[in-house]
Amino acid sequence: MENISLKPKATAIFTRFQQRGMDYDWYIKEGDLKLFKQIESIYYHALSDVKGDFAKCIVLVKKQTLGFLIAGLPAKRKDHHGRNISEALYIELDIASLSDIYLLLSNVAVKEFNYYLEIETIFSAYLNPFLLKYAKKTTKIPDSIKIPIKGNLKFQADLDETNVVLYANKYNYQRALNYFKQLPPQEMLFCLLFAGELNLKQCKKIENETGNVIILSFTQELLKDVYLRSIFQRKVELKKNFQQFKDKFISK
Repeated sequence: MENISLKPKATAIFTRFQQRGMDYDWYIKEGDLKLFKQIESIYYHALSDVKGDFAKCIVLVKKQTLGFLIAGLPAKRKDHHGRNISEALYIELDIASLSDIYLLLSNVAVKEFNYYLEIETIFSAYLNPFLLKYAKKTTKIPDSIKIPIKGNLKFQADLDETNVVLYANKYNYQRALNYFKQLPPQEMLFCLLFAGELNLKQCKKIENETGNVIILSFTQELLKDVYLRSIFQRKVELKKNFQQFKDKFISK
């Protein structure tokens, strides 16, 4: 095992506090968050109320900025009703960290879920000092996140294009990560999303936010790859054809 070291340039935290009236929100934002508007919308559509034993992550890439979000982090605090608090951490990094994020996610793809729980603990430990700072308590903010990984993982499965929703099994994880590993410089926003159960309408909203997206979901209608553009283009064409038929034969 070796370590990767992620050095965030900007950080945002989605959480809530124990006091009444301080419900879930992005209370903490530090640094110049270049892709925050997009991550906020994608998180809302895909991961804001998702529970379960699976990876809950978003990766965004645009030009020289790399964004990474991990959701569902268990907090040690409880709200005023005694319910467990769940948090999300979003960090932005230099594009040079793309290979490290690939190694992290490829380890998540091949290892048992206990490894992902270990990852959650590491990211929770990174965000806790920000909460103390928000509460005006003296603390030192860490400048990096060290994560144990196994390097040089090689996947044989391929994926040729984006704007696709894949069923979230190990084979499709590897296909998505193979595409991500070879990602060319991005002028448009690219999104890699590990989510729970999303319907195709939700997936289309996420595609509209990004332009290029690969989504892994547990939705049962995704036993085959679903290419978003082809499905929704057909719907648009059918609607257009029906309107033409209506104008020609019914409206007269």
